[in-house]
Amino acid sequence: MPKALAQNQVDSFKRDGFVFPVRGISEVEAADCVRKIDAFEKTTGEKASVRLRTKAHLLMPWLAELVRRKEIVDAVEDVLGPDIMCWGGGVFVKRAKDPAFVSWHQDTWYWSWQPKDAVTVWLAFTDAATDNGSVRYIPGSHNENITSHEWTNKANNLLTTSLEVQGGVDEARAVDTRLKPGEMILHHERIVHGSNPNTSGRPRIGFSIQYVGANFRETSIPRTSATLVRGRDHGNFESEPVPTKEFDPEGLAAFDHALGLYREAAKSLRRGA
Repeated sequence: MPKALAQNQVDSFKRDGFVFPVRGISEVEAADCVRKIDAFEKTTGEKASVRLRTKAHLLMPWLAELVRRKEIVDAVEDVLGPDIMCWGGGVFVKRAKDPAFVSWHQDTWYWSWQPKDAVTVWLAFTDAATDNGSVRYIPGSHNENITSHEWTNKANNLLTTSLEVQGGVDEARAVDTRLKPGEMILHHERIVHGSNPNTSGRPRIGFSIQYVGANFRETSIPRTSATLVRGRDHGNFESEPVPTKEFDPEGLAAFDHALGLYREAAKSLRRGA
């Protein structure tokens, strides 16, 4: 019996590679998250999509709480199993009339674990729709052969590597998602997905969280790090601390270390691509 998802939602995830909308947090809580992101950018002068792109749960206690949120982790358990680790969490911001986009890609090309069955949660802090650049999917592509990718350098791509499915995709198959604030999508690691620029007059802000099974085998050397959020740690990833305040020394050191491990793993994957 699923904990959070209805059986038809579990079936949809298995069939299509994604499921939405799923309620993660309340609209009031989502609005508070937006205020925190806006305050961060105003105070620091930095873009959240850059500074909080990867492993943000090691820098911000409130994001560390979100990756452990029962309603979110319950839904993840329904499709991933009981022993769950958070591998990453990144804030994505598209302001009004923002040309930023995400190229068509599969997350599996970034990650070095087996099996290739990780789950990403995309949690909306604002509404997300076609006109402000919501996530798009090619349904069923997680059950097809993993697609070849190419390394590009396109301006305004929110992916740091500008990794893109080689030869493009059949966009006639694409499904555009629509979320209210506080709702989320769950998608499979191998699903082909991306997003368009924000052509609207309102922002699109969300938090992307990557979850892996604690039993997953880490294949990169050195192995990357992750945070246990439910169940038993199988010892396949380096453990991570929980931040006690924003940019606390221990959290910042863990963040820098984790990024170094990630970059080494990415180099290894790129050499083998």
